[in-house]
Parts: sequence; C-alpha cells; structure tokens
Amino acid sequence: MSATAETMAPPAVATRARRRCRAATAARLLAAAPEAAADIEWDVLDAAPAWLALDAVACARLQCRVGALLCQAELRLWIDRPRVAAARAAVGEAFWKALLARPPLPLPAPPRLGEAAQVPERLQALGAAVLWTALPAGLRRAVTPLLAAPAPLELHPEAARQLLAAVETLEIEP
Repeated sequence: MSATAETMAPPAVATRARRRCRAATAARLLAAAPEAAADIEWDVLDAAPAWLALDAVACARLQCRVGALLCQAELRLWIDRPRVAAARAAVGEAFWKALLARPPLPLPAPPRLGEAAQVPERLQALGAAVLWTALPAGLRRAVTPLLAAPAPLELHPEAARQLLAAVETLEIEP
C-alpha cells in the first residue's frame, strides 16, 4: 500500500475500493453481455453486489458454495464418499468443514443433487439460481451470461440475499 493510501481517510479508501469494484463489475458485464450492459445506469451498477466483480473461477466457486448452503440439510446426511468428495472439492475443504459445523438453515428443500459426477454442476446451478434471484431486477439480464445455467428454484429475493450473506460469513478460503 502506498504512503498516500495509508494516510487517506477511511471514506476515501472506501470510495476507491467501491470504484474499483464498480469498474471490475462493469468490465465483466460488458465482456459477457455488451448489449444488456449498455443499458445499465451508474446507480444500478453502484447497487450491484460485490460478487459481480469476482473473476470467473471465484464466481463459479461462490455459486457452488451458495448451492451447498442451500443443500446443507441433504449434504449433512451423506455417507457416500464419492459424493462427499465431489461436494468438498467444489466448495473447498475449509468451507466444507465450516458448512457442516453450522446449524442448518430453515430453507425449503431444493432439488436433490444426484450422483457424485453431478454434484459440482448441480451445486453451481442451484447457487446460480440463488445469486440471480438476489440480484436487483435491473441487472438480471446482463448478469445471466456470467452465471451457470440456474436450476429451477422458487425462492424469495430477500431469502436469496440472506442465504448469500450466510455464505459470506462461512467463507474462509478463496
């Protein structure tokens, strides 16, 4: 960090961070959906969730983690080693441990995850559905290409935002 940044007041640092996040989000949206992104106003971009600035790999991992939290009740019951290994690999070891250590959330049961080979894709699709649902309506069309194909899921937007916030409290490793 430069001497200037170290001596800056916290609001100035926060403003710079917000601008960097907004620029990264705008760049991702423009690359993925230029026509849809062109219609987005700055105020909508300012209200965009920070996860939109993540690169593709980190975004895929986030989708899997959100899907895993959504499916936590099912995952806690698994004894099938290949499925457990697939889920653990999709979300990361530290997140997996934190997920199993927390009490289950009172959520409606999502679709079953299936066999081990399907687990990462299903977790990501369910997570994508939650992330998409949590988005402000003005961003959904532009963000769709950045997410895995969302699984069918009926979830209220506020519940989706709460689920995302819960994932953020569990995130330990990138």
